Amino acid sequence: MPKILLVEDDPTIAEALTMALDNHGFDFHWVTRGIEGLDHLQHQDADLVVLDIGLPDMTGNDVLRVIRQEIKSDIPVLVLTALDGETEQVLMLEGLGADDYIVKSGASSSPRVIISKIKLLLKRSQPKTDPVEIKNPFKLNDALHQVLYKNEPILLTPVECKILRQMVKRPNQTFTREQLLNVAHDRQTGADENTINTHMAAIRKRLEELEPGNSYIQTIRGIGYSLIIT
Repeated sequence: MPKILLVEDDPTIAEALTMALDNHGFDFHWVTRGIEGLDHLQHQDADLVVLDIGLPDMTGNDVLRVIRQEIKSDIPVLVLTALDGETEQVLMLEGLGADDYIVKSGASSSPRVIISKIKLLLKRSQPKTDPVEIKNPFKLNDALHQVLYKNEPILLTPVECKILRQMVKRPNQTFTREQLLNVAHDRQTGADENTINTHMAAIRKRLEELEPGNSYIQTIRGIGYSLIIT
């Protein structure tokens, strides 16, 4: 649940905002003085600050300056101001580092609009995550006809090695027993699909020795087997 710090000395505005925050599932802390807000930021967690410019003990600009320059926090700050001049807005956004502002007049200062701005700023502030890279611990040594697990050769029979090599080439693909049988054996040997079950059990055993509890080889009921890499 996002935590909002509200620094606002006007009880009418604050009560309307805290009611809206509560209705939208936010956790919030309300203070009426700038020094109280700074103290809260230094000792408690918060995800966003809603900051009034006209406070009784210090200006909201001074509070914002301390947040950015002394506390050195990049927490999103949404400024509430009665000043709608261009110079004041540029100062807050560029000079002091506010993330957005709302002028306290008309529909733009309604709790509904403020909540929408809060949600947008919280979304923007979420850290960007890189796509998860799927790392296959299996490698093929074609020169020696081996399968390596974390760069270590897996001790397999030639037939077992053929089967696992085919599965490593196509991870997460389901192979039927018929397909694996064609990879592993010449039909003239008399091998049948039950033989594949025996080979897969042996491969599982070898992998279990290398990494107890692993689940790389999965049985696809009624079909065959798959080498699962996630």
